[in-house]
Amino acid sequence: MKTPIALPGIPRAAALAGSMLLASSLHAAPQNPVSDDADMRVPSDAEVWESPDGRIHAGGKVYPDWSSYFASDFFRDRDHRCGTPSIDDVPPADGWVAGTAADCSLSFTNPAAEYGPANGVFVIDVVVHNIAANNGTGFIDDATIASQIDVLNEDFNAINGSNGAGGTNCGIEFRLAGITHTFKNTWYNDRGNYKSELAWDNNLYLNIYTNTAGGNLGYVEGFPQQGIHGTASDGVVCNWTAFGRNSPGAPYDLGRTATHEVGHYLGLLHTFQGGCGTSDCARSGDLVCDTNPESSPNYSGCSRSTCGSSDPVKNYMDYSEDACMNSFTPDQAARMRCTLIHFRESLWAGNGGGGGGGGGGGDPVGACCVGSSCGGDLTEADCGNLGGTWLGADTVCDAASCDNGGGGGGGGGGGNPVDATLGGGVVTIGGLSTGDLGSLAASDNNRVEITSAASGNQSVTELEVTLSAAVASVSDLTVTVETAATSNRAKTSVELYDFATGQWVRLGRYNENGADQTQTFSGIAGPGNFVEAGTGAIVVRINTSRRGGGFTAGIDLVQVTVTP
Repeated sequence: MKTPIALPGIPRAAALAGSMLLASSLHAAPQNPVSDDADMRVPSDAEVWESPDGRIHAGGKVYPDWSSYFASDFFRDRDHRCGTPSIDDVPPADGWVAGTAADCSLSFTNPAAEYGPANGVFVIDVVVHNIAANNGTGFIDDATIASQIDVLNEDFNAINGSNGAGGTNCGIEFRLAGITHTFKNTWYNDRGNYKSELAWDNNLYLNIYTNTAGGNLGYVEGFPQQGIHGTASDGVVCNWTAFGRNSPGAPYDLGRTATHEVGHYLGLLHTFQGGCGTSDCARSGDLVCDTNPESSPNYSGCSRSTCGSSDPVKNYMDYSEDACMNSFTPDQAARMRCTLIHFRESLWAGNGGGGGGGGGGGDPVGACCVGSSCGGDLTEADCGNLGGTWLGADTVCDAASCDNGGGGGGGGGGGNPVDATLGGGVVTIGGLSTGDLGSLAASDNNRVEITSAASGNQSVTELEVTLSAAVASVSDLTVTVETAATSNRAKTSVELYDFATGQWVRLGRYNENGADQTQTFSGIAGPGNFVEAGTGAIVVRINTSRRGGGFTAGIDLVQVTVTP
């Protein structure tokens, strides 16, 4: 059962209308699809194209299937293992961020300790758009799609017992937020405007598309350092035969194509970039110093030497067969985490990213008021531990920041506080097992209980609740929730939707202890941004997750108090 939020402009609510969430059942390809271009003739300018009989047309030759094409000289000579442009082929960045963003620019990598995985875990929400031909070719079932998210987590977190166990734990986790299935011939052959039609908000989600990838195994259209983040071109494209565990595209059948392309999406270059390179490893080649240089991409097995040292053929950013690949390096991990901090912050800032590892090092920082004193560069959690009021992300201390013990939300305000009216809600991850969403207006032990859904190596529940307040202005907001979970290993994140930026802002994250607990968040910076002008709508999101087995989350109260 889902109670919809009748509210325009909410990213996930808008996406629900035409997309299938993880919790829904598996789909089967339609038996009599309607074709938009039934003959699927090979366009004269198409380099690689699949015809309805499954044959692959490439370079004036015809191959019986994808596996034969992948083994061809044409595939290797055109470097179609990956279609991501090298940094020599792309235009220079326009207006890239200066300062510490230079630590992971397209000309330098600084693997400073602040970018190390020990500082916390970034969590990235993923939406997979499976694009098949009208006859069903290219359809991928949901279980296989979920297996690819598992592989990403194994590879980026070096999970024990997995193929990626020998690599580096990058502290980057992926959770499956949604799946869509589309049957359209031109889109299947990597033509047309499918990204702009299908994408969930590219600022908030990693969108992955599966089709023929234009004859490549996969590609991204550019690096985040070039300003692609959030644009219509953003996202990862993977050949459907190489997507998921035990996919049909042997020897590229273990899910490492997505791992490779997500590496590009997070700012990594090919290990063979620049050939044997120079001694200035942080400013040449692939811009990281702990991958040995190599003269060319590897197609020849799991061991090779071309620049006087062993080639990094087991690295995910080479062109080796999937069975050879098993690792990122520490410097690559630092470069990806630096990219997330400086070039893709909105991807993780609103969904609990940066806190999963317990250190909270990836959390945004800002000024903190303790009485009339102000301290800078503290996370919200650290500020709370000091008994202070956090002024919000990227805020700084000035002479007026903490006058009269104020801060953040505008202090006492100019009117009497009012409680926002509960409107409705929707379970966006997991299943509503018991309870009435209307009961969330009071702490009465009449809880809404949600059973978790699997997402990668985690189990997750998520509830979005809309309230409304008829106020002309907002000087302060206070959000109170009462939650519980059957597992004391679960963590709950409470977020508000920012109507000014179109992003979710995390108010706090805490550990569940198996019993009901009440959390209150006050002194919220820019409170007026969280109340929609005209409607007075306020949207609260409660996400609970844990690694491992399932659990049940209970929510007894969601309350927002507004001070005019």
